[in-house]
Amino acid sequence: MIHMGSTWVNALLAGIGLGAGAVFLLAAARRPAQRPGCLAHALMGLGMAGMFSPWGDPVPPVAGALVFVVVAAWFAAALLRTGRVGLTESTHLVVGPAAMVLMYLVPMGHAPTDTTVVDPAHAGHTMTMGGGGGSPWLSAVALGLTGYFVWYAWILAGRLRPAAPTASGGGTVAVAAPALATGTRIVVGAHVVMCGLMAVMFLGSV
Repeated sequence: MIHMGSTWVNALLAGIGLGAGAVFLLAAARRPAQRPGCLAHALMGLGMAGMFSPWGDPVPPVAGALVFVVVAAWFAAALLRTGRVGLTESTHLVVGPAAMVLMYLVPMGHAPTDTTVVDPAHAGHTMTMGGGGGSPWLSAVALGLTGYFVWYAWILAGRLRPAAPTASGGGTVAVAAPALATGTRIVVGAHVVMCGLMAVMFLGSV
């Protein structure tokens, strides 16, 4: 469990993670060409919901980490085969699962205090919100990942904004690009939400 200091805040964030995961599961069913990526995002949403849950994460840290090691390796291999390494969705499908592995296995921030209730079955999952007292290099990694997810959320959010019409050489106004379909906007919005949740996790550990 990620300790935010309030049960209802944890429950809210867990619910948001579940909602995002559900959106990606539905997208996987409706978009066969994008199914692998949608399923990976669904797993990340469900994984984060468990981490935020105030009732304890039902997934053992090692098991969760192993799942996302496989996911990250699968997409990394696919990325290397295409040779299109860059700041793209394909790269994000490697960074996201790798970040999940870090969340599951690496202690970050303060260890729980004597007033913090921790599920004994998940005592190794100690990425607690509150910062300070952690390894400097882990804090640096967490800060870097926070910046990455905030940046990627901003890029994705830009797709939700309608393109502004531009004036042509003759003084007439060109027609703006059509707005995204509702289903696509929902999926892009779920991507933004997922990036936000990951940024919250890492920022709170710095």
